[in-house]
This record gives sequence, C-alpha cells and structure tokens, in this order.
Amino acid sequence: MSRSHEFLRSAGPGNVVLVTQKSFIHDLVCGGQASITPDGKPSKWGHTFLVGRPREDGRTRLYESDICFSRGGLKNGAQQATLTKYGKDRKNRRICILDFHLAEAEVDAVLAEAQRQISLGVQYPVLELVGTLWAYVTKTFRKPNPLDLKRASYCSAFVNDCFAKVEAIVPEEVAHRTNVSPEHIYRSEVRDPERRELAL
Repeated sequence: MSRSHEFLRSAGPGNVVLVTQKSFIHDLVCGGQASITPDGKPSKWGHTFLVGRPREDGRTRLYESDICFSRGGLKNGAQQATLTKYGKDRKNRRICILDFHLAEAEVDAVLAEAQRQISLGVQYPVLELVGTLWAYVTKTFRKPNPLDLKRASYCSAFVNDCFAKVEAIVPEEVAHRTNVSPEHIYRSEVRDPERRELAL
C-alpha cells in the first residue's frame, strides 16, 4: 500500500483533504495563489475535497468539484469518487487532512449538501477560476467574483459551500464565497481544526 493511500485511509467522514499533485494545472493553481500567502510564495495546495462515508465495497467516498477524464469520459463539476483517486505516491507532492471536529449530525448535513450539488449538476467553472485569480492579484477577493456563474463551483468554493450548511470554513470577511481558495481553506481557524500533513 502506498504512503498516500495509507495516509488518506486515516481521514474520517466530514474531513477536508488538500492535495497537490505533480501536474501543470496544480502548478498554475498554486502559483496563482501566491498573492494571498503570508510569504508571497506559491501556495502548497492545488486541490481540495470532502471525505464521505465508506461504500459497500469498503472504499471511502469523496466529494469534489473537478474536471477529469475517467473510463466514462470527461467528468466536469461536482462529482463523487473514492479516495483511491488520490492514493498514488508517484502523482502526489503533498497531502493534508483537516478535521473541523464536526458532530455526527453536522457530518450528515455537509455530505447531504455535497450530494445535492452533484444532483443539481453543479459544473466546474474555468472562467470563474480566472475571475478568482484576478481577485487575488487585485486584492479584491472579499468582493463577489465578477465572473461568477450560477450552478458552478470550483473545488474549494464547493467544499466551503457544503460546510456552510453548518458553518463556513472561510468566513465572508476573509474571502467572498465565490473567491475561496485551497490556501484559504488550509489557513482557516474556524473550530480550531486539526491538521495532519504528508510530504512525498
């Protein structure tokens, strides 16, 4: 078993996972967040998702907004997968598990919202992501994203919207819900989260 897979297996339902993979897209996303990191360097985090409950086959569900190719073709937007998707060491640079200490009923509410967004067909908005990167550069990320699209949400905004059914991870005074980044998620102090990291 890979170190990534073993580490991810320690995540519980309602936990948030941040990951950076060895890809050009992740490099772009990390670099685009440089203007909001404390040291002005690229963020360590390129993607984020929610951990769900185990399936009948024992694999743990995850909920995310992403664009990816699978056996069924292109998958765009809010979707369900399993933790095995991010379990290969050769693809990963680092992983972080965030535990926001949710009660069982809160976990149910957050995961129910993730499933609702999947059923609504929420898309991954590339144009909105461009608007967010511009907001970081211009320091206007506390205002609504000018390129916001209805029924569309990229990864970190999706996670934050799901948590908002209980308590947003990133408050509006930190960043508008349409401009939430993986870096904002990582630095959140809401509920004093436990952070566990794995560098590969």
